[in-house]
Amino acid sequence: MASNKKEQKAGDGSRLVQADRDVHIHEGPSYAEIIEIVGTEATRIVKDYIPEAHLEASAEALKKVEELTLELAKRFENKPNDLIDAFKDPSFNYDWSDATRAALESKDDEVEKIIVDLIENRISKKDSPRTKIITGVALQAAGKMGADSVNGIALTWILGYTYLLHEGFPFEWFLSAQINRLKSSIERFTLPDDDEWLEDLDALNLIRLQDSGITNINQFFEIMRDRFKPFLVPGIPESEVKRLVDPIRSKDPLIDHFVVTHPLKDGFFIIPYENSDTLKSRINEDAQQLSEFEELLGQNQFGAIDGIAESNLRSKLSADGSFKLVEEWWNRQMKPHTLTKPGRIIAYSLTKDYTGPIKDIASFADLIR
Repeated sequence: MASNKKEQKAGDGSRLVQADRDVHIHEGPSYAEIIEIVGTEATRIVKDYIPEAHLEASAEALKKVEELTLELAKRFENKPNDLIDAFKDPSFNYDWSDATRAALESKDDEVEKIIVDLIENRISKKDSPRTKIITGVALQAAGKMGADSVNGIALTWILGYTYLLHEGFPFEWFLSAQINRLKSSIERFTLPDDDEWLEDLDALNLIRLQDSGITNINQFFEIMRDRFKPFLVPGIPESEVKRLVDPIRSKDPLIDHFVVTHPLKDGFFIIPYENSDTLKSRINEDAQQLSEFEELLGQNQFGAIDGIAESNLRSKLSADGSFKLVEEWWNRQMKPHTLTKPGRIIAYSLTKDYTGPIKDIASFADLIR
């Protein structure tokens, strides 16, 4: 008599059910099941947060939570088990409760995006104690941020903490890119009228204002100037270029691409890189052995700021209305401060789709480590 015993194997994340002689394999939780699991917990929080007697408020709150749930579930549509596993962790459920409350408290549409980014990062870094701590602080703060706080922290991050990567781009292109970045920033985020948002962010532990006795804060031009440093060096006198470059060219013709007309000082040439190592990585060893090569590097004076070049840069920047508007706002409102790690990840969440590549920052993990 043939045996009815069957062996079945199901893949990771799938469920196996045997009914009589038919075997059914269910490939993990469905998208609808994820929404139900996440939404059920969020709905419970709404009911705890808003009494059912306040039907209108409760309905609005449930709608808000439904939007939050759908957005979070969408992020994990292709990795549902990560989301399901997260809800098995009691500490994560506390964070999800904070996330839901933040969504209910907030009156700013940007906050939902921050919340979902924070929760997604929390799940992806589930074993990191630091991620748990920073996420918890950021979630509790997010729901209490007003419009000025949201705009202020976003603009502070874009204008004061991040900058475009410029090596290899011509000056005129880089200048245009910086101006366009200023314009798009103040179109996307409104400049707050007063500085109350700084005090609010300090109270929320998103920034730390320094002691009132410390009054030094970089003026906005100084911040912009630092981004143009490769173009502000004293440079190589035009009369010296042929003597220095001709021997180098005989060893490596590529040198002609790296010694260019000074864009901010007539009669001079520059090597438009932050330091000599960049040029050395592009020129062959034979050329680097020449004394003219070392003299060329020395005359460029990497890192130094030439007064004439600096003055011409200010004139070019000030010719644009958006620079003058931002400069006046920054110099009038900004106080000495540092952004905390929770403040940085909130600012990054708000701006990452608008800033372009940021040096040394490619993800939330780079801000938390």
